[in-house]
Amino acid sequence: MNQVLEKLNGNKYIGNILSFLLPLLLFGLILAQFGIYPFGSKSILINDLYSQYVQFYNRLYDVFFDGKSLFYSWEAGLGLNFTGVIAYYLSSPLSLFILFFERNHLPEAIVLITIVKIGLSGTTMYLFLNQFKVNDRMQLLIFSTLYALMTFSVAYSFNLMWLDGIYMLPLILIGVEFLIKRGRFSFFLINLAITFIANFYISYMVGIFTFFYFLVRYFSIHDKAPISLFVKRFFLFGMSTAIAAGLSAFLILPTYIALKTNAVESATPKPLPGIHMFDLYAKFFNSSFDSLVDGLPNIYVGLLPLLLFPLFFISQKIKLKEKVCFLLFTLLIYFSFQNSQLNFLWHGMDNPNWFPFRYSFLLSFLTIFLGFRVFLVLEKNVWPYVKGLYLFNVFFILLFTKLTPDVISNKVVFVNIVILTLYVILLYFKLHPLGHKGWIHVLIIIVVCFDVSYNSASIIRGLDSQFQYQSREAYKGSSDYQRMISWIQKKDPSFYRMDSRNSLTWNDSMQLQYKKMDSFNSLSNNDMNHFLNVLGYSTMESVFIAMNGGIITTDSLLGFKYIVSSNPIKKHGYEIKHRIGNLQLYENKNVLPLGFVLNNQKSIDFVEKFDNPFQKQNELFKGTSTKNAASNLFKPLESKYIQYENLSVVKEEDGQRLIKKDKTKSAFITFSFPVWKKQQLYSLFKLEGISNTNVYVNDHLMRKNYPTPHDNRVLDLGSFQNETALVKIEVLTDELKVFDFLFYAVDINLFEDRINELKSQSLKIENFSDTGVKGNIKLNSESVLFMSIPYDEGWKATVDGKETETVKLGGFLGVELDEGNHRVELQYVPPGFRTGSIISICSLLLFLGLAFFNKGKS
Repeated sequence: MNQVLEKLNGNKYIGNILSFLLPLLLFGLILAQFGIYPFGSKSILINDLYSQYVQFYNRLYDVFFDGKSLFYSWEAGLGLNFTGVIAYYLSSPLSLFILFFERNHLPEAIVLITIVKIGLSGTTMYLFLNQFKVNDRMQLLIFSTLYALMTFSVAYSFNLMWLDGIYMLPLILIGVEFLIKRGRFSFFLINLAITFIANFYISYMVGIFTFFYFLVRYFSIHDKAPISLFVKRFFLFGMSTAIAAGLSAFLILPTYIALKTNAVESATPKPLPGIHMFDLYAKFFNSSFDSLVDGLPNIYVGLLPLLLFPLFFISQKIKLKEKVCFLLFTLLIYFSFQNSQLNFLWHGMDNPNWFPFRYSFLLSFLTIFLGFRVFLVLEKNVWPYVKGLYLFNVFFILLFTKLTPDVISNKVVFVNIVILTLYVILLYFKLHPLGHKGWIHVLIIIVVCFDVSYNSASIIRGLDSQFQYQSREAYKGSSDYQRMISWIQKKDPSFYRMDSRNSLTWNDSMQLQYKKMDSFNSLSNNDMNHFLNVLGYSTMESVFIAMNGGIITTDSLLGFKYIVSSNPIKKHGYEIKHRIGNLQLYENKNVLPLGFVLNNQKSIDFVEKFDNPFQKQNELFKGTSTKNAASNLFKPLESKYIQYENLSVVKEEDGQRLIKKDKTKSAFITFSFPVWKKQQLYSLFKLEGISNTNVYVNDHLMRKNYPTPHDNRVLDLGSFQNETALVKIEVLTDELKVFDFLFYAVDINLFEDRINELKSQSLKIENFSDTGVKGNIKLNSESVLFMSIPYDEGWKATVDGKETETVKLGGFLGVELDEGNHRVELQYVPPGFRTGSIISICSLLLFLGLAFFNKGKS
């Protein structure tokens, strides 16, 4: 048997293969056991993976197979820079795996991408650890498996882009080792460039860590070297980093410009909740996963490193200088969890929404690496310390469960103690061998597999409990819904937008290939989102935008021609066009084309500072008309009466407070609005808190748990004519602070007059693509052409063949035109792409020249 182990050790390829297959198979088996398709009815799609990644992968699939553009997409957010989406979500080399799957099997492609990234993390860590003096490759397998299946990787497996940083980090550090020890920079440079391209966000954290690792390792290795050697190595490090950044500039520069352009006001560090060392230490135990919304750092890496990590700092085999350097390095990351400024810096000068401490995998890496280093030099004299650490950790987890019985179960405590005990027994026999040490390492690997598998299964259950894995059928959606979208696309080849009341996700338009407003994307157009928020749409800075029923006035301006819904739509101007199953397709007769004239309105700047979207709508439409410009489309409604049921009203300086009289009974406010002509009614509730009302109109439930973080602006109450509208608000909380209730009505006859006037001078689109629009227009006077395209400096306009400056109208694109007939053409290239491409080409030539020179010198 010893010969088998010697053979395994003698063949380096077997270790490489096992380091990849072992974590891949373990994680794959956990997914299968959990019922992920094809082993059950669930899909791997959860949280961002369901609402963002898989939809963006659909769009990338269309780039490869349907000729869609890498630069721009009309399918979400009214139009967006798709290059930024690629850089943030899709630029991993493993994204190419989707080429081997059909479109309806992209969830399975994502499963493959995920488990391969997990496997690669094992392999790259194996290769990195092999840079140190190892006489038994089974030792490498122990720690590479712990790295591949650490809690961070499993818990954030749905954030595919982050996993690229996990498997690339060891390769980058191999390059650092080559650079420090031999002055060779190519391996470091190439892998750093790949990481920058694969995901710029996580590579920022990897880059900071790499810089500190370079300093720590250099001074650990060359403690007596002349300063000139450090200068040379530091220069190579800096030069390689700069060239790597240059190689990725074709993608990073346009993404950076998009981020800066769409950034909200300069962020400042938010205070962190203090993390007690006791609570943080508990995160080093198996099944300690708590929450990804506001939980503690996910730093579990198996119980073996927990026993070994402290030994690094007392081992006589490791130089004092190296101990001090790595201790300071570790403390830097630990204090980053406590310090808001450091935490802010690690997150790229930002305060993340959800998913805190996104750099915590770096502490996990250090814990494994230092545990591995000491594992290689273990001697009998450390056995008393091992026993002491074992007893301390057993006592700690027993004390922890006593103090916090709701956090950790007795079963989990038992599992942790069993695993710790097995590790200690095996460490004893490693220090006091009875035979070939290789068998001890094999047994440790078996315990490691149980350790990480049990923890991973616990995380998957926790994720399902917190966010819920979607069923495989949820990805496909309703067949009637897909058929309806296909029917519209075949019947209407023109440029239009569509709202769906039966959407799968906010980004499902990328999957089903239709144009809409809704978008959930970290690189949304912030200026446009703010502009639409002011007009009454629900948005969240540069991340989120939703129609939530829409507003007929600006819906028409923005080209929304259709609505798909399984429920009746009460909107003036909308008529049923088609039915499939229980779905109806409504067509808007008042829709405007992509471009129309704003009658000399060269800017859209709202004067009134008070947050009243109905007044802002009035200001917007005044600039669209030369007739009846003084008439407001939106007029405030006067309630015939207001009735309070089971509510006491307390007047306050900034509003009123409603208090339930009997907390066991329902409470309501009722408004009565007589409507004498064709009107569309709207409301806006300014309340303290969220999800505190249900809204009924004429006894029909219009909105449940309103407002929410994603539905908190204007609410469409429906269409009315010569009738009374009873708006009944159910108060769901014992107390409700009300700042204001706004109720407005749109004069439909006046609105239709304005729309017809705008239609008379609109752009007749000749053809359009993802990155271009061509059309003709006839103007009676000098005017501004308003394009319902989010303003982006990447759009360039030519009028009658001459390049023309574009203007910003609110959050949208405008072109100034003279009187007469004009041919207007728009073309899009992401800002910074051409410059970035030139930088990348120059960097590539520089790298090749340096590599050739270096080779010749060698």
